[in-house]
Amino acid sequence: MSTLVSPEGGIISGAKADPKSVDNDAAKKKRLGMLVDQRRCIGCQSCTIACKSENNVPLGYWRSWLKGVQKGSFPHVGSFFLRRLCNHCDVPPCVQVCPVQATVKREEDGVVIMYYGKCIGCGMCIAACPYDARFFNPIRRTADKCDFCVTRLDQGLQPACVTACLTGALVFGDLDDPGGRSLKAA
Repeated sequence: MSTLVSPEGGIISGAKADPKSVDNDAAKKKRLGMLVDQRRCIGCQSCTIACKSENNVPLGYWRSWLKGVQKGSFPHVGSFFLRRLCNHCDVPPCVQVCPVQATVKREEDGVVIMYYGKCIGCGMCIAACPYDARFFNPIRRTADKCDFCVTRLDQGLQPACVTACLTGALVFGDLDDPGGRSLKAA
């Protein structure tokens, strides 16, 4: 049994794909994702600021953020920065629980997006997210989350956070083409 996802209808559980109906478009589909090299991150917050600016995120809220982590014991202590954002799950719980199908997984690239005009602000997707990557946007009065700057993606550009990263700690592209760079840097 496989799980099919449609932009209009969310997840259709338990549906089986007919192998005869699969065309060559399936070979062209991408699985977009982000690699975070924690060793390169210096905690400068450029990614967080770029995200807030690009997506008009209200003060006190974040679509993505850095969590500072200290490891070790004195005198051998190190500081590391853990980047937190939506993981764009293969089978996203937020899509499954949305009663109005305002959260969907794009079929062409696997990015989990929001249709803000459909969202009723019930918060079910926020509660269902196992990564705490969603929040209620008080300005928009809807749920909100990282969508890899989908408007930039649709123009063939990298997400704002990747473009802003000073150390190259963020790498974005097709997970099935790890050597390729299918999107422009700016």
